[in-house]
Amino acid sequence: MSNSLHVEIARRGATEWNKWREANRDLPNLSEADLSGVDLAGADLHYAQLNSANHTAAILVGSNLHATNLEGAR
Repeated sequence: MSNSLHVEIARRGATEWNKWREANRDLPNLSEADLSGVDLAGADLHYAQLNSANHTAAILVGSNLHATNLEGAR
């Protein structure tokens, strides 16, 4: 289950997400989150849990997905 704070920040977009990532070393848990249509272009998503999340029409161009768990994601 996703962390509601992490989902809220991700929905604000890549700029806010990257600011949060720089200030926090928590491993992001966005599993099962609905991120459909969210613009995360250039977002630092390395080591994030995105398993079973909905990324339909999300923009992930240029995002760092190194070691990201995308199992079962749409």
